[in-house]
Amino acid sequence: MREPFGRDFFFAYLKCFLLSSQKKCSRYWPDDGVEEFEDIAIRLMSTHVFAEYTIRHLRLNKDGEPFRYLTHAGVGRTGTFIGLCNLLQEADATGHMDFRATLWKLRQDRMNTIQTVEQYIYLHRMALVGHMISNTTIQFNKMNNHLSSLESEKGASNSTHSYEQEFETLVDVCDATMSKVSESSEEEEGNNVYQNIKDVGKDRLKNILPNPNYRPKLRATKHHKDTYINAVLVPNLTKDRQDILTQLPLPTTVTDFWRLVTQYNVELIVAFDTDPEHADETTGGFIPKNETEPFENESYIVESKPGTERGLATEISLTVQQKDMSGLASSSKQTKKTLTLLQCKCLETDPTSVLKLQEVIQYHRPVNNSRTIYMCRNGADKSGLMCIHSILLERMKLDQVLTVPLVVGKIKAIRPQVIPTVDQYKSLYRVLKLALDSQNVYGNVGNMPGLASVPF
Repeated sequence: MREPFGRDFFFAYLKCFLLSSQKKCSRYWPDDGVEEFEDIAIRLMSTHVFAEYTIRHLRLNKDGEPFRYLTHAGVGRTGTFIGLCNLLQEADATGHMDFRATLWKLRQDRMNTIQTVEQYIYLHRMALVGHMISNTTIQFNKMNNHLSSLESEKGASNSTHSYEQEFETLVDVCDATMSKVSESSEEEEGNNVYQNIKDVGKDRLKNILPNPNYRPKLRATKHHKDTYINAVLVPNLTKDRQDILTQLPLPTTVTDFWRLVTQYNVELIVAFDTDPEHADETTGGFIPKNETEPFENESYIVESKPGTERGLATEISLTVQQKDMSGLASSSKQTKKTLTLLQCKCLETDPTSVLKLQEVIQYHRPVNNSRTIYMCRNGADKSGLMCIHSILLERMKLDQVLTVPLVVGKIKAIRPQVIPTVDQYKSLYRVLKLALDSQNVYGNVGNMPGLASVPF
């Protein structure tokens, strides 16, 4: 009779760590329940899926072995990850990192560890990010102490860092790690073609352009051959390239916007700057002015139901229908799409207002593979802020630790103009603190008032 399960392991499967599309290894864990691998029985206790990795809690009935980092051959990506861990430990102990010595020591134990120049360069970038986030991970039962340190004036002798220092370091690291990547991305995309597209008036601001590696490519049609739109795919908590940041449509990009919505299966649009005071000649109408008169252009018909006021947002149900080749509404039911538009009022960094707005957003967020669009006038500041708030609050719901600079840096590396000011950066922490203080019980984050009923 087999022994009771008693030994626990936590396996972190890194989905986006120097991976290609090639299958790297066979599954060595059960999909559900218990599975036997020769004389070892493994029970899957829990699974937590994130955009960059998946954590599986496994329980074995046999004495366990030391923790291992596993990849296909066990030398390239595995060695790079182990090298990063060693360098960060060295930095904590000595205050410096010796990359050549680390590589030499790893290869003494296993030849070909860190196989390529690209992996060695990537190790430097990861170490820079790892150094940046040192001592920034928040345990929610110590939130007040962490914020007290950040509230200290920049350069105060009794503070290791402040909001300003943390934000400035984040900006510097993003600039340093992404400059080379951006240059190579432009080359791969084809500078001439991309420049020609940008010159036809599809960007509101010439200094806020999409990273080609993350830009959604519209499907070309007979009447619309352009694939370009000023938008980027960003991760949410559990999936990479899942949600979208974009600018409010221009008169020349309204059709492209609805192509994006219908082709990328969008079910929720969170829109800022749609009130009349923000409208000018660069603002393109894209929804009906009222529920009795549909919006219509050469390619789409959009109908709406009466809006419902939700405090800081107006909730509007939209039905989008693509026209057929003759310019008439298609009779196929598959061309009709229903989605929700949240027209958000001008957003300040007041934590109470942000948290109330997040309650509305989280209530309407799709729970399947459908996407959410966050958009504002420039496609970065307000939309990016609410996107990052959503990720942080979802992480707070799931776990009791998080690292704010890491979440911000992930989005900022894709859209550098998000979180442009230290005031917005401060608001991220203050909203988390308010959400935590609202329930006043640190150990039970899932019961936060206002967020408890939200389907994360």
